Amino acid sequence: MKKHLTRLLKGTWVYGTGRTIGLVISFLLLPVFTSYLTPKDYGIISILGFITFLVNPIFGLGFGVSLGLVYFDGGEVTRKHEATWTAFSILLASACLLASLGFIFSKEISYVAFQTSIYSHYIRLYVMVAALGILIPPLQQFLQFEERAKTFVILTLASSLITIGLNVVFVVFLSRGVEGWIIGTLLGALVTFILFFLVTISSTRFRVNLSVGKELLKHGYPMIPGFAFLFIMGSSGKYMLQLFRGLEEVGIYAIGYNMGNIMMLAAGAFKSAWYPFFQSFVNEKERAKALFGSVFTYYVFAFGTLSVLFFIFARPVTLIMTKQAFHESYKVIGMVALSQFLIGVSSIFLTGVYYAKKIYLASAAQFIASVAVLILNVLLIPAFGYIGAAAAMMLGFLFLAAVQEGINITKKLWMPRYEWGRVARFITLYVFVAALSFFLGARLPGMAYTAISPAIALVFLAFMWLILSRKEKDYLLGYVSKLKG
Repeated sequence: MKKHLTRLLKGTWVYGTGRTIGLVISFLLLPVFTSYLTPKDYGIISILGFITFLVNPIFGLGFGVSLGLVYFDGGEVTRKHEATWTAFSILLASACLLASLGFIFSKEISYVAFQTSIYSHYIRLYVMVAALGILIPPLQQFLQFEERAKTFVILTLASSLITIGLNVVFVVFLSRGVEGWIIGTLLGALVTFILFFLVTISSTRFRVNLSVGKELLKHGYPMIPGFAFLFIMGSSGKYMLQLFRGLEEVGIYAIGYNMGNIMMLAAGAFKSAWYPFFQSFVNEKERAKALFGSVFTYYVFAFGTLSVLFFIFARPVTLIMTKQAFHESYKVIGMVALSQFLIGVSSIFLTGVYYAKKIYLASAAQFIASVAVLILNVLLIPAFGYIGAAAAMMLGFLFLAAVQEGINITKKLWMPRYEWGRVARFITLYVFVAALSFFLGARLPGMAYTAISPAIALVFLAFMWLILSRKEKDYLLGYVSKLKG
């Protein structure tokens, strides 16, 4: 078991490295960007991102999931190349259609998104970012499926640094504001596409197969509603926040959302490593039950600990890293981080659905959860603003995980042997510390809370230590000794 856990951990670590470095640099540049961009500017950027998240699931045709199913079906090299390039070719046509529609209807889209047509030129630029965002995933997935993690990280890191550099040039040095941000992002997306395209084309033979295309569409179309539902869960709050409270409040929410979304690096890295990992046990499901149960426990312990730190240190970080206009954004950071953590939990719960090839069940769970989020948005945002938007999203992803596991039980799908007792003790500790941090952060002066936040973290870690088994403690102590040596 230790060998397999080490393999998964290594994949998670490697996939997370490239994104982490890029996002850390973006984080360190927050004082700079918040000096040149106002809350309203961030609100505009956030709504443009909302549009991208809306169209990508539709024009991406569900290939983010179907490509994996087709790619691993048979295992032949020719089949894998055909799957990659057939997906790319179909998505190229889809991306061109998206770009054309975006240019033709830019004024109408601007009016729907912002209740005014004055941002139509931003729409025309950003729709190109969305089009490139549709073309890049099959190229990235090829490297992930082949477990070429180091190459993936190098390309991701390079493209992230280039994009950040371009944003700095256009926003700071050229003072182009929101337009500069969009231009930098567009050029960065173009560089990302070129890098992944060149590596993939040099490693494969370009082959397109119509029958493979039909399989991709067959498996992909049922996923489009699921992606749309996930979009509603993660992004609908931004749009509804704008309708109820205006762009400036969206901008404050966006800063907190982006800071909490740093947790996505860890959870996303795990997801990238998890898919090829659990698929490698497709013919050894019985042996995987205990292993995957341990994976779930350690995911909850490690990633849960990481996400609770966002609750604890949200206020000190925003005081240091942002201008005063954005200081209140700390209130949503922990909830956004917890949402990302819960997405990882749901991905583990989806294993049985994939093994049974009943992907529609995932879409059913996402539909139910998305309806819950919309209802919560309507109830919470008018009264609590951006805090309500974050709470609705967090509760929605919690509900999604619960519904998915409920489907696993009622449909008698394959499931690991979970260690619910230890997980429940951790959840109790997590809820208490997160609630305490949120309460004290809102009640105490900024510097006073900053002074006690390390103590809260140490108390959490001390109680976390008590939950671990003797074997786990010995392993951690041994690992620390190796690092010291």
